[in-house]
Amino acid sequence: MIDRMRSDLRFGLRLLSRDPGFSLVAVVVLALGIGATTSIFTVVNGILLRPLPFVESDRLVIVCEDSPRLEGFCVASASNARDWAEASGTLAALGAARSWPLHARIGEESFGVNGGLATPGFFRALGVQPLLGRVFEPDEVGSLDPHGNAVGADMPHVTVLSHQLWVERFGADTSAIGRSIEIDGESFTVVGVLPSGLEIPDLDYVRLWLPFPFDRDDPDTRAWRGFIAIGR
Repeated sequence: MIDRMRSDLRFGLRLLSRDPGFSLVAVVVLALGIGATTSIFTVVNGILLRPLPFVESDRLVIVCEDSPRLEGFCVASASNARDWAEASGTLAALGAARSWPLHARIGEESFGVNGGLATPGFFRALGVQPLLGRVFEPDEVGSLDPHGNAVGADMPHVTVLSHQLWVERFGADTSAIGRSIEIDGESFTVVGVLPSGLEIPDLDYVRLWLPFPFDRDDPDTRAWRGFIAIGR
């Protein structure tokens, strides 16, 4: 069998040597085909084959609300997600999160930042272990202020930093835990730093996390969708 393959290879090389133009076309076609196949495999491997960067990622589920108005969008309200978590007999944890633009000040430096709001169960559902400190506790929830602002007096004044923000703004100093950051005019205490390379689906650009303030009995809060609900 090997001899036959060698014979076929020699025959093919002789044919290619007789027609350099055809040989060039064949090489280009092969190169394009191999390159395209490699690119497709890279995408499929990253999205479908390679496990998500979370502990026991095969147990993760995304929970969506079924509504004609939300057709095509996998979203939920945080209040509903909390009810599901309490009523579910199959999910060990469930939480919700969304992006939220914030303005921060550290010392004399003021800057805008891609923020995020998360319920206490969100990081636990993902199985995220902070690099430093902790994530949000179950009782660290609040309510919107009278103007509907996410940062209000009733909100737990704690924040969790992304690894990138910790490096950029605190120079990777471990003493960042316990320090204060002014966020939208309120003082917040840094309680945790997330690990490097953490990629949260659709929220990997968030640099600063706050506990989501909500009142499950407030119809406006319950109707406030646009959250990603993840369970385990």
